[in-house]
Amino acid sequence: MAKAISIIFTIILLPTFFVCLFLISLKFTIFNPGFIKNELKSHNAYTVIHNNFSEIGTSIIGGDGKDANGAPVAGAENANPFSQADTIAFAQNVLTPQLMQKETESFIDSVWPWLFSGKKLAPVATGDLKDNIYNGIMAQFRAKYSALPVCSYPGQFTMNLGTCRIAGVSFDDLVKQAQMQKFGNTTMPLFAVNSISDNFNISQAASNNPKLGNSFQNLSGAQSWLSPITKNFYFIPAVLLIILLLLARLFAGAWKKTPMIFGIYLIIITGLFYLISFLETKFGFSWLINFADSKITALPNIKTQLVIPMVRDIAAKVERMNLEIMIIAIIIGIILISGNVVLKKFFEKKANDIGKPALTETTNSKKE
Repeated sequence: MAKAISIIFTIILLPTFFVCLFLISLKFTIFNPGFIKNELKSHNAYTVIHNNFSEIGTSIIGGDGKDANGAPVAGAENANPFSQADTIAFAQNVLTPQLMQKETESFIDSVWPWLFSGKKLAPVATGDLKDNIYNGIMAQFRAKYSALPVCSYPGQFTMNLGTCRIAGVSFDDLVKQAQMQKFGNTTMPLFAVNSISDNFNISQAASNNPKLGNSFQNLSGAQSWLSPITKNFYFIPAVLLIILLLLARLFAGAWKKTPMIFGIYLIIITGLFYLISFLETKFGFSWLINFADSKITALPNIKTQLVIPMVRDIAAKVERMNLEIMIIAIIIGIILISGNVVLKKFFEKKANDIGKPALTETTNSKKE
């Protein structure tokens, strides 16, 4: 009866064991900010993004105020009046792979501890980045404008800086004129980068953007149930191991047999875990890759050169981590089983050795 109860409760707890083991795997991979940063570096993410920056820029807003499909972009009338294609190209020159890596890793260091460790969501310092981008774009616009020939007549000038420059009017004067025309003052930012705060707060930005707000709400929902688990990460496996040990004791009927049963339980549970997680990883990440392949249509180069290869690599590393967990558990299980067998033989031999003299002495006394 005790053995049946032990097996039944172990089966009931199998999903909990599987979830715990999978979380251990994720703790050392996807939940680990260092792992994500290394993945981005190993796949040359920042170089790929930099080389395809125009693809990203034109997918958001084209050089003529239209999106990649040719439809007018909402709010494009409030964008800077100069060439959007130039703005994207100049931003690409400023945003080097090294700068993108630095800022992306700062973002990861802020968001990952909040999402997976329950820590406070820290704002990301963006003041220097904003100034660098703005000053870099402005410097390149000034250089382009200064290199133009002087206009022969007033109507010859165009705001895309493709014809000529106005004599006695600097590029900064053009910016102020554009600000006055659009906003009635020279304090409102003409370039979108100026509207970024010096300390970027994701929750605050989400509250001002309905689309971003929905994504952040979903992220917060995931954080609300993930962080309590990951925050008490090392406590939960310890409790489960104690429960498994007690179930092994119930099955064994005695403490001296418990290590062997505990080892057998470890091998069976982790073996089943790896089999199930292998299928989940294969099918789950395959679905994710297919989803990305079908949904990311505006960024074909980013998708094929970065997103899909990185997702495949992460899937392989998660699977490898699951395999390592199984191997470690099997090794521990084998040690416990073999140790129990060796100790059992040792004590049996010791008991036999102790009993032999007594048996010989009794036999001799009978002969006398």
